Amino acid sequence: MNPLRRLRKQKRLSQIEVARGTGLDQGTLSRIERSRRSRESPGESGATPEQAARLARFFGHAVTETQILYPLDYSQEPDFCGETAAIRAGYALGATE
Repeated sequence: MNPLRRLRKQKRLSQIEVARGTGLDQGTLSRIERSRRSRESPGESGATPEQAARLARFFGHAVTETQILYPLDYSQEPDFCGETAAIRAGYALGATE
C-alpha cells in the first residue's frame, strides 16, 4: 500500500480531511495515493515536490517527501516477483542471504 495512504488510514482521516488540511483537491490527493511512481519509472503521474512538502508537513513528517514522490520504492505490496521494495533494498545492500 502507498505509504501516504497507509498513514492516512492509520490516522483514520478521510481524503477530504487531508485535502482540506493541505489545500489540495480531493481528486489530486486520490491520484497521488494511487501513484505507482518509483525512481526507476519517475514519469508516472504523482505528487509534485510542492504537494509532497505540503503532505509531509500535514502529517508532521511521519511520511517523507521522498516516500510521497516515489511511493512504489516504499510500498509494502509485493511486486510481480512477490518481493516488497524493502526486501529488494535488503538484497541490494547485501543484508539478506
